[in-house]
Amino acid sequence: MPTKVYLNIGERMQNLLDDVQSYYTQKQFRRDLERADFLFGGIFQNGTVQEKPGTEEYSQTFWDYFLFDYRLLADDKTPLQHYRDEICRDASEMDTSVDILNELIKAKLVLFDVQRRTEEGMYVCRNIFTNEKYTLMLPVDDNIDTEGYIFMGHIFYENTMVMNFLRGLVMSQTSRKRFFEVVSAAKDWFAVRQSGEMSWEEFINRNPMFVRHVSVLYAIYVRMEGFNFSTQISNYQPAALLEDKTSAMLESLRGTGLFSAYDIQLMRTMWSDFMLRGNALPDNTDADFEHWTAAVMYCFVKLNDVYTFTEKQVFAMCRATDHAKLKQMIDMLNETLQLEAHDPRYVNEEGLLLMLLQ
Repeated sequence: MPTKVYLNIGERMQNLLDDVQSYYTQKQFRRDLERADFLFGGIFQNGTVQEKPGTEEYSQTFWDYFLFDYRLLADDKTPLQHYRDEICRDASEMDTSVDILNELIKAKLVLFDVQRRTEEGMYVCRNIFTNEKYTLMLPVDDNIDTEGYIFMGHIFYENTMVMNFLRGLVMSQTSRKRFFEVVSAAKDWFAVRQSGEMSWEEFINRNPMFVRHVSVLYAIYVRMEGFNFSTQISNYQPAALLEDKTSAMLESLRGTGLFSAYDIQLMRTMWSDFMLRGNALPDNTDADFEHWTAAVMYCFVKLNDVYTFTEKQVFAMCRATDHAKLKQMIDMLNETLQLEAHDPRYVNEEGLLLMLLQ
């Protein structure tokens, strides 16, 4: 156990989480809660969550995902981090609740199996992706045989404690091997945006919903297909983000609920890459910023293939009226950047999941 142990820490932690949960039931977070609920349990019509919607177990597991893993539309922060920055920014670091909150913010989503049980009743666990070892007190009944299980939960306090919301998945050795191969391939695809270098912690931190859903798919439905995609993109280095009128109009979508803050960053990156790599581009791009914004948004929507926006809706959002000009701009973006379906430079988490299901 860590040396910094509090009296009644379990009760204090629960009270803190109850306060945070209450904070996010306010009206201004309605879109985020709806989006998180869709990503968590509604993105598949038949559902892949183990917990039945409407039950206490579903509610607890959903809030575990929302508070620790979900990224807010407006600022791309987890709800715990946003709460810390907005509500507790003036609180003393000596405040026990703030101290606990700071530790919880460091928690990471981990998938692990159990190697053995110690004489003291602790469990020696292994991260299935990194082989990192943890010694944990797991919230499971003593009579449960943990062999064959993969557990998914949040570990914190320097990898010594695990949250009570722990999901156990029974996965055969064949399914486990396929699962590892598929998620590894998805990680490699996603890592193209960082010149191919991305740690497991970075990937899971950015794509927690993807990892959650894929793990359940391989535990329940035993999907045997692989991640059979290839890309021509190599040695990619993203351009520095521009601060022009097109970028500003894309940025104006932040907080509207139409796209997440990370989606906007990806669209701005696409635009900046285009301007850096484009040849003989017109000098009056600022004059046509509404049409360029619509063209970038359309390409982003098209390559991810997860949005219900029609072509006309995208154009209308950006007040773009000259469709002939728009078609030319879209063609220029596609040709200059050699955009691909689910392009690894600009795919988001939902697009990555859709790739696997195709």
